[in-house]
Amino acid sequence: MKNINEIVIGKPVKISRVLIGAAAIVILSLFVTGFSYLPWWVFIIVLTLEFLLLYRHISILIGGLIRKK
Repeated sequence: MKNINEIVIGKPVKISRVLIGAAAIVILSLFVTGFSYLPWWVFIIVLTLEFLLLYRHISILIGGLIRKK
């Protein structure tokens, strides 16, 4: 049986990929809301929904940052 200290959770993450992904989500939200043709709260709702839909992928990325060796 493996020792729990030997188990590696997640994988290494490049910060540049996280930043590019976050920027892509914001740009996609701006496209969906029409670049400010709708109220700001609609942008916040769309942005929140996108983060909730992508939460699994984001948590995997963040999990890679906080991994045990």
